[in-house]
Amino acid sequence: MHSVRVIDTTATTPETARLAPGAPLAPVALAAGVLKGRWTPFILWNLFWGGRSFYQLARSVPGLPRRALSRELSDLEQAGLIQRRRRHPDRVEFSFAASPVAQRLRLLVAALYDWGLVAGRELEIAELAASKLSGIHGTAHPRLAQGDVTPAGAAASSDKTSL
Repeated sequence: MHSVRVIDTTATTPETARLAPGAPLAPVALAAGVLKGRWTPFILWNLFWGGRSFYQLARSVPGLPRRALSRELSDLEQAGLIQRRRRHPDRVEFSFAASPVAQRLRLLVAALYDWGLVAGRELEIAELAASKLSGIHGTAHPRLAQGDVTPAGAAASSDKTSL
């Protein structure tokens, strides 16, 4: 009989990930938990390439509200994923950089980036094909109206008319 292991998918620290001893997906839960913030992957992606000021980060992530950026930076600093350094001794100006622990996430975030590029192209192609089959402005494509729903290039059955 197989035993079922319960995995805490909300684990965000090594301590909470270890709550399920022997659970093979605990490290996955930890990595997913670290990247769960809406803006976290975008912020980290920008910090992988060197330190940036608050305003540089705000400009490099379109649509990111400054209040959300401030909150995310604070959370990431508390989690040990970023380091905040004072830029000038006489001014309250900081720069943020990815910590060594966060740098280990670079390949994971890069894999997400690559997946998004490939899947995005595939999804665009699927959407384009679907839109061509459905016609313009929601009118049915002639092949669909005739009942011919075979994929392009496939032999249609003898009782159906193909275009």
